[in-house]
Amino acid sequence: ENEEVEDMVSFDDSLKQKLEMILEQDENHEEFNAVAKMNYMKSLIEQNEEQNENDEEFNAVEASKERINKLRTNINSLKAKIEEKENQEEFNAAEAREERMNVLKIKINSLKAQIESKREENEEVED
Repeated sequence: ENEEVEDMVSFDDSLKQKLEMILEQDENHEEFNAVAKMNYMKSLIEQNEEQNENDEEFNAVEASKERINKLRTNINSLKAKIEEKENQEEFNAAEAREERMNVLKIKINSLKAQIESKREENEEVED
């Protein structure tokens, strides 16, 4: 009977030890899971920060592209205005030349008419 009691006490102690081991393993497991969860969350936060940085860089590049396109548009618009102004000036200069030529032609024709008239007078006088 004594032996039976000792066996039961020994079995009870063994069970207690196993239970303590299981509880300790469970605690270790929970700590491991908590650390793993923290590392995972930290990793997610870092990925999110990196993505935000990439988004900011992308947005900055897009904004630069937009500014460059606006500047190109402005430059092309100014080039077109300059070309239009040059063409207008050339047209005005050509018109002015044509007008001067017409005035000169009129003067030449007037002088020719005067010369012809003098000739005719001279011929009448000679006759």
